[in-house]
Amino acid sequence: MALIEMVPDGHSYISFDRSHFIPINTLTKGEHLEDLIESKQIFTRDTQGHRQQISVSGLQSKVDPNKTFMKRKEEVETKAATFRDATSKRIRDLRARLTNLRMMKFNEMLRENAEEMDDLFDGFGDREDLARFLVLEGYLDDTYYQYTSLFHSGRLSPNDNKFLICIRSFSNPDPNFQIDNPREVIAAMRDEDFSRNYVLNVKIVDGLLTDPSSYAMQISKLLNYVISDFEGCEPFLAAYYAHGAAVAQLIAGLIRIWPDFVAVALASSGNLTHAARIISHLSDTQLKDLASKTPALAAFVSQNLARILEQGVDFPPERLKLLDVETVDLAAVTAHPGFVRVLFDCGLYAISIDNLNFIFRTVLLLGDEVGPAERNYTLILESGSEPLLKKVDGQFDEYLENVLLRLPENRRESVEAMHRVVAREDLKLEPLVSFLEQQSTLLPSLDDVPDKLHVSLFEIGKIEPTWENCLAFQRSESYDAD
Repeated sequence: MALIEMVPDGHSYISFDRSHFIPINTLTKGEHLEDLIESKQIFTRDTQGHRQQISVSGLQSKVDPNKTFMKRKEEVETKAATFRDATSKRIRDLRARLTNLRMMKFNEMLRENAEEMDDLFDGFGDREDLARFLVLEGYLDDTYYQYTSLFHSGRLSPNDNKFLICIRSFSNPDPNFQIDNPREVIAAMRDEDFSRNYVLNVKIVDGLLTDPSSYAMQISKLLNYVISDFEGCEPFLAAYYAHGAAVAQLIAGLIRIWPDFVAVALASSGNLTHAARIISHLSDTQLKDLASKTPALAAFVSQNLARILEQGVDFPPERLKLLDVETVDLAAVTAHPGFVRVLFDCGLYAISIDNLNFIFRTVLLLGDEVGPAERNYTLILESGSEPLLKKVDGQFDEYLENVLLRLPENRRESVEAMHRVVAREDLKLEPLVSFLEQQSTLLPSLDDVPDKLHVSLFEIGKIEPTWENCLAFQRSESYDAD
């Protein structure tokens, strides 16, 4: 305002360098206010273009002789930051105190606020001292009505009352504690009870999850409590998996609000049960979406499928296709033939020597004991098994690295098998040459052999030494006279 007062009437533009004029009414929104205040002189202009030079060297001392504009701005910002920090600390302290208040007994809470109790007992008249004694010593508290109604017929059964009495006494019953009227018990519970372990009862959680429209707030508190103390909730989760009626809703809810649920569950002591229940209870769409977002699930199932099946949780083997697993050990799943068949037909296994030997022996029932070690790929071609050929040809680079090059006796592959290998365009040259080098069979001609392999075939001596092959080599683009 002090700066604007120095501007002549009718002049609505201002500049500190004669070239960049800005409207006066945008001073507080622009980035040049500080430059103008720090300048010794400014330039103004009216709408007709008439300009005037004004000295503003004494502007800051006129406003405040003791502090510059920048100094006062810094103090304001410092005070604002200090205030925010102090407020944030106060909020944190209050939240911590709120948690403690929820744990306090009624008489302890009253004692902490003794200065506000003067008028609380006036209504008791001559019995004020007795009432004060009974309340402050804990003989009467906010749960006393539960005891007086325990043996009266009504909406709450004795079991329901017993549960409520336990949680009011800061004692949490077993997750399978029998509750007869979940809706009535839920109605009798306090809001904060759903953020504590008191909510970890199978019947209560069933009541909440099967009616999400009525209990949205309570469900949110339940899920957030499980997230806050997942390890401590493991015994309840095990009980709920076994006896709960809404396991799918519980798992889906945790996945929805907690991106790390699967990772934490798979790292826990109950990881096998968690994995089995996730596969069993999620819908096809949910499971497929989860697999795409959390590759760790498919990796865990691939490594531990046999142990997961031992949990006794039934689910169709076709569900494994949604995870796109690659079972590490097919032989470990022998006790589950239905799973073995689906894993084989869908190619849901890792390409390894052990898995292929299991397939030759148990799935294809091949009696050739020597073939898998000496002519592995030839045996696969001769088997005529479409699922096996599809799996191997689809991941041939893995098959070459993990099987063919790791079988020291695999030296008797047929010419047809060798031709199929050299004709592939997706293989690196070095492992391909290593495979050819270990074969005792020679390729009869260069027909259908890519030019990039011609030199290598002559160098390692895996081509029939005929004039026709020599002449064909000399005509090839990769011919090397040496």
